[in-house]
Order: sequence, then structure tokens, then C-alpha cells
Amino acid sequence: MSSGSLSASIANQGYVSVNQNSVVFPSIGVNTSGEGVMTFTLVGGNYFPSAAYTPIDAVNGAGEVHIAGPGAGQ
Repeated sequence: MSSGSLSASIANQGYVSVNQNSVVFPSIGVNTSGEGVMTFTLVGGNYFPSAAYTPIDAVNGAGEVHIAGPGAGQ
């Protein structure tokens, strides 16, 4: 087995939120150009647990939140 190294830096940081709801269990993937997506579960008074995502990039941060799959009961 060979071992390698990994290096990273933080270009931008902040919060993703949806008014009166919760963003939980985030997962982030980014390419070498600094473009990526953050996926998470959106839950609250307006949403049964729903699969959601937002595009992210090193310049603008997070974009608009999108529902990928609404929770049962919606």
C-alpha cells in the first residue's frame, strides 16, 4: 500500500440556514477549481426530513437551497 499526502486551505466559510428550519448532517464535495455542492437533511416545521443541497464555490460561498427529495408526508 502506498501512502500519499493531502493539503487543503479554507477559501471561505460561513453558515447555510433556512429560516425557521434546521440544516443537519452536511456533507461537502469540492473539485480542484473550488466548485462543489453541500448536501444535507432539511427538517423543521415546514419540512419533513428532506434531502436538500446547495451549490458552493470559493468566491461566492453557498447558493440557493434546493430540495432534491421531499420528505414523506409533504
